[in-house]
Amino acid sequence: MPVYIKVLTSIRLLADGSYQRGTGQDHDLAVGQTTVSKYLTQVISAIIRILMPKWIAFPGLEQTRQKVAQAFLVKHGVPDILGAIDCTYVDIFPPPFPTGVQYKNRKGRSTINVQLVVDVECRIININARYPRRVHDQFIFNNSKIKEELVRLHNSRIGNYYLLVPQNLSLTKNC
Repeated sequence: MPVYIKVLTSIRLLADGSYQRGTGQDHDLAVGQTTVSKYLTQVISAIIRILMPKWIAFPGLEQTRQKVAQAFLVKHGVPDILGAIDCTYVDIFPPPFPTGVQYKNRKGRSTINVQLVVDVECRIININARYPRRVHDQFIFNNSKIKEELVRLHNSRIGNYYLLVPQNLSLTKNC
């Protein structure tokens, strides 16, 4: 099957959120449900492998960190900020029982708790989508690469950089 069919089929499924509602009824694509699942896995894997490192990157070089911090200072008057962090719930296809119970929110929908860090222009520079809805924001941060990096920068005396955080998330003193 041509790559463009795999991509279009995957985008259609992601847009509709259901095979039956759109993808399965689209006569232009005419692809079975198991094939769509296979294509989706291939397309998402390619996005993660090829596009994500190019477009989602936490500032790794000191020169880049200084530029980002300077941009926050100029735009918002806050020094030493590398990004703004928060978590949000994102709907997912329901996982099977009994694991799926962890993903149910109070409205009965299955969700994951996604942590995002954005730069001064609201571009995503870090994403953590590993945890079910019932996992607290603080737990996600405490087990994140972002926290590890901020602690490393502080402990190495490279720089004291910070993230803007919502009130329900408290960063340790060294972060």
